[in-house]
Amino acid sequence: MSELVRSVADVPGGEVVTVVEDTRAPNAEQLAAIDAPGLVFVSAGAGTGKTTVLVERFVRAICDRGLPMDSVLAITYTERAAGELRGRIRSRLGELGRHDLARELDGAWISTIHGFCHRLLKAHPFEAAVDPNFRVLDESQSRVLAGEAFDSALEAFCASEDPERIRLLATYGARGLRRMLTGVYETLRSAGRDLVLEVTERPGLDARVEELREAARCLAEDPEAADAAREAAAEAIEFL
Repeated sequence: MSELVRSVADVPGGEVVTVVEDTRAPNAEQLAAIDAPGLVFVSAGAGTGKTTVLVERFVRAICDRGLPMDSVLAITYTERAAGELRGRIRSRLGELGRHDLARELDGAWISTIHGFCHRLLKAHPFEAAVDPNFRVLDESQSRVLAGEAFDSALEAFCASEDPERIRLLATYGARGLRRMLTGVYETLRSAGRDLVLEVTERPGLDARVEELREAARCLAEDPEAADAAREAAAEAIEFL
């Protein structure tokens, strides 16, 4: 092979790059988190070794405790983090000479929560009552569908030509309404809550007039309450 492939050092302008992996032993705090039995909550800043703790706990679970690979679930926030975790576990298993387990790692449950749900539903589509050919939309695709859904809903909303609805559209504009409504929807969806619209009754004219009278009485009786009275009066006047 040396006659066919020349090393980088022999190539003009070539440069030898040495990759050194971080093989530092865990510190006392990391060891405490690794060895802790039962439920463990780790709170630490960036670069403090949280992934190292996860790697060691995963490796010890399958190597020392003999747990099956598919019985351990590791959930991460991003696909990149899941890939990094899988790669570091594979490297650690290689260091320990457990190449048999390293080969099984491709089927391990290491992914984002979306990846976990996708894999679970793909394995049991009929039990979950979903189309077996379903797919997960990426961010750009979901944005297009959300825009189409909003346009359809806005068209139906204004179809009756209700003056109040037309006034709402004229006040905020289609773009402003879309930004507000999609923001509320995404917040509720992230919290696992349904969108519930409740129309509340606004105070009538008599109630607002009474608020003005009360503010005037407070101002006349207690000069120190003048600021609070002015704020209440300003709110009432703004409504009127």
